[in-house]
Amino acid sequence: MDVRVHNQQFSFMPYFESEVLTDVEFVVDSKHYPGKKASFKAHRLILALQNDAFKVMFYGDFAKQDRIAITDLHSDGFLGMLRYLYSGVLKVDNVRQAFYTRTAATKYLMPELKGLCSDYLAVQLKPDDVCAFLDNMLIMGEQDTDEPVRNLLHTNGADVLSSSGFKSCLESTVSYILEHIKSVPELTVIEAVYEWAQEQVLLEHPDEEGVPNIRKFMQPFFTKLRFLALTPSDFVRGINTWGILNEKEALALLSTIIDSESAAVPHGFCKMRKNRV
Repeated sequence: MDVRVHNQQFSFMPYFESEVLTDVEFVVDSKHYPGKKASFKAHRLILALQNDAFKVMFYGDFAKQDRIAITDLHSDGFLGMLRYLYSGVLKVDNVRQAFYTRTAATKYLMPELKGLCSDYLAVQLKPDDVCAFLDNMLIMGEQDTDEPVRNLLHTNGADVLSSSGFKSCLESTVSYILEHIKSVPELTVIEAVYEWAQEQVLLEHPDEEGVPNIRKFMQPFFTKLRFLALTPSDFVRGINTWGILNEKEALALLSTIIDSESAAVPHGFCKMRKNRV
């Protein structure tokens, strides 16, 4: 006969937090996440009983290693996974911890934890989180997890472009956003990419005065930026004053904005004239 002593769910978390009788240490340090190195002590038996990947690890190639290096995960994600293995409960404090934990769950073949993280993100993900989410998703090759991000880019695209994370996000993240963002005026989109490019210049040349060669950072997006959707005024008073186009390109684009039959679109530029809807 089973006897329930109390209603509290049993958890190994106190042993994880106190580090009592731990017999293995994980050092999490990935080049993808500089400055996020952390170490965690754990119990081989508990992890092996909970997860087949750890079982193979501890009773296979790493059987005699007391210190194991983890080089492909964020420390917050590895911690979130350990917390789940010890408690059976998703324990994250914010969206970033949730998507880092989902990455760890994917690597260690934990579909239940991955599902919990996905459910959390579907509800909690906000425009300010999108760029960091995409950076991680694209680094780790998890494009199949992008549904909540696409939803926000369709409904709150302007907020994503103005978020604190946009200027510092990866080039691949900017490219993804340009491919999926909707219902945002093209001038707003181009201005956001210009500000992103300015930030990249400052990061690459922190000691130089002025803003050299912004074109270098914007040119990869010329095929996705819809210059032809701008008004002549927006183009002349805004885009053409930034120094990102040569004289021939600027004249051809402006002519085509005014009259679609007047000139050929320069090679390497987007030919779409419609706004993103």
